[in-house]
Amino acid sequence: MASDLNEMANAPLSVSIGGREYKAVRPSIFASFARLEAIVVEKELRRITAMADVAKLAGPERGRFLVDAIGNVPRGKALQALVWESFYSPDGLTVVFEAALLSNNKGLTTADIQRLVEENQDEAIEVANLLCGVTKKKTLNPGPVEGPKKQAK
Repeated sequence: MASDLNEMANAPLSVSIGGREYKAVRPSIFASFARLEAIVVEKELRRITAMADVAKLAGPERGRFLVDAIGNVPRGKALQALVWESFYSPDGLTVVFEAALLSNNKGLTTADIQRLVEENQDEAIEVANLLCGVTKKKTLNPGPVEGPKKQAK
């Protein structure tokens, strides 16, 4: 019952990562997903721009390439699948820990969180599961995201 009350009130929890204790709140999965979605799309756009730079495209040719490539950036269910896949990546864990730790740990920065996640990734995954309420019965990932089904003739 007490754990239910803590969850409802979102009272700070004490968590340990990398041998240090932190006060953490349970982050909003929806807000974390939205932030991570923006990061995934931004990385795709940077990758496309870098491809144009490597190919030394300029002028109208570069414009056509960028328009075509940006049109192929995943969206919808494909983007959703990419975001779920990256939730346990260093970027995904950083997003979760920013939401969970920054407000209750004075002096902690995003760079500190990135370093913490990179140096203690397995431990960070366990703590992220705890904070997000992931159990064997309740997972963070809703499962495989299927594309459109072919119609039977």
